[in-house]
Order: sequence, then structure tokens, then C-alpha cells
Amino acid sequence: MSFSANVFRVLIASPSDVKEEREAIRNTINLWNTKNAEHYNLIYLPTMWETNTTPQLGGRPQGMINEQIVDKSDVLIGVFWTRIGSPTGIAESGTIEEIERFVESKKPATLYFSDKSIPPDVLNIEQYQKLQEFKQKIRPQGLMGNFSTTEDLERQVDFLLDELAKKTGRAIPDNAPIEKPAITSRKPNFEVLFNNMKELKLKLPSVSYKKEFHEHIEYDEIEEYLRKYITREEVEEYNRNIPEPNRVKEYNDKLRTYHLVNEHLSDLLVSVVNTGNLKANSIIIDLIFPPEVCVIEKGGSNEWEKPE
Repeated sequence: MSFSANVFRVLIASPSDVKEEREAIRNTINLWNTKNAEHYNLIYLPTMWETNTTPQLGGRPQGMINEQIVDKSDVLIGVFWTRIGSPTGIAESGTIEEIERFVESKKPATLYFSDKSIPPDVLNIEQYQKLQEFKQKIRPQGLMGNFSTTEDLERQVDFLLDELAKKTGRAIPDNAPIEKPAITSRKPNFEVLFNNMKELKLKLPSVSYKKEFHEHIEYDEIEEYLRKYITREEVEEYNRNIPEPNRVKEYNDKLRTYHLVNEHLSDLLVSVVNTGNLKANSIIIDLIFPPEVCVIEKGGSNEWEKPE
């Protein structure tokens, strides 16, 4: 059954080294439409230069792209990895020019930077340095996000589309004229991730490490034929060297912790993603873990050495 909807053009902007990520963003947008378009009365139209522009002569190439798709788009999603792109005569690259036009027009733009490892044969030092300079330049504007895998990028883009839809989507009566509401709300929106997941799932090992200590010995209770091999003074000295029960428990607790830390410890990456469109000056996060979870700052302590 048909339904009325607003259509927002989403410009996918990037240099040439992120083809897989561009396709992932387009697929994420299409999947979002399938699941949510009717609910929000909103459709996102993925827009890319390779599919939404036509060849023309007699002008600046990037200027033609701007005219055909950039200036007509409503939302920009940019993605970078190792390159910034080629100069256009106006900006450092076509992607940068598109981003700057969006920012000047006060239209929402969100940029994602890949944390994937870079093979030596892919790295162009000059391009990479220019990219780092661009990141430093835009950092105060709060436009940035990072991702480590394609799946992570897809999840972040899907979340971004949800947030935009909540601000702009609305029920539209049948046959009503379509008016496109402006996306004007600017605010930070933070999400805390644990190892790139929204929920932290811990597998707590059931481990019991225990060192047994001998109990006290009464000399008179030793078999008579054994007494010729040991004196009463030696037995008393032995008893004096046996730890008290509370020290035994303390030792065993430390021993168990030592084995847990050294055999079952795993890195916990805590990251904060700003999926909004405005920078926040300061963020305070208070993490509280259950008592059975041992949290250690990496490289910060030798408290967990094996007890003697």
C-alpha cells in the first residue's frame, strides 16, 4: 500500500580509498528505508557522484558535481581512511569542498574516520599528513566519529539515520502536500561503547586456586616409633612457622586474583561516539563494575604479582 513521505538526499562524500565503506553506507541507508520509511514518513535517498551525476563539458568538474548533487542534498555523510583526495582549485579536495559547502549552508554533515590498519603499499605519506591536518582543523566543529570495522560503520550510520528521523520524521495525511522540514537542531549526542559494542558482555571464569598449608602438630600425638627422628623443639618450631588462618585466606585470595589476571585478563576498550552535530567541551563518564569484575588500568600497577 502506498504512503506519503518526505525524501532527503543523503550525499555520501569520500576520497577514492574507501569504496567498500561507500557501498556499506549506501546499503545501510537502503536497509533503513526498508525497515523505517513508512513509520517515519521519511525516505533517505543515497546520493553518490558515480551514480547520480551526468557527464558534461565546459566547466570545473567539481563545480558540476556541486550543481548536480551537492547543493541539492540535505544530509552529508563523509568517510575517510588514508587519503584526503585531489585538489579542485578551490579546496584541498573534492570531498573537502563538498563538506565546506555543507557547513557554510548550515546543513548537517557527519564525518567518519577509519581506524583500520594501513598496509605500507597503500600509505601515501603526503595524503595521510594532509588528512591529519584536516582532522585537527574540523575537530572543534564536532563533526567527527571513528570506526574500526565496516560493521561498526554500518551501526553508527544506522544510529545517525535514526536520530535524524526522530527530528524530522512526522506522520503525513494521505494526499497532503509534501513540505520538507529543515534539519536545524544542533546538539551533541553521545554513545558509550565497550569494545565497539553498546552492551558489555563479560564471561566470568569459575576459577579456584588454593595453596594448602599444614595444620599444627602435637608432639605427643606422633607415633612413638617416629619420635626418634624428630625432637619436641623441632615440632614447636614447625608450628610457629605455620601461618594463621586469616593469613592463609589472604594468601589464597591473592593467588586466585593473580591467576585470574594473568590467565583470563582481556583488554577493555571504552570509547565515546558523538553521533550528534555539535561539539561538547567536556564529558564525565562514571563506570561502575560488579564486585566480581577485576578492573586494572593497563600498565598502571604491579599490584597483581604472584604472592610469595
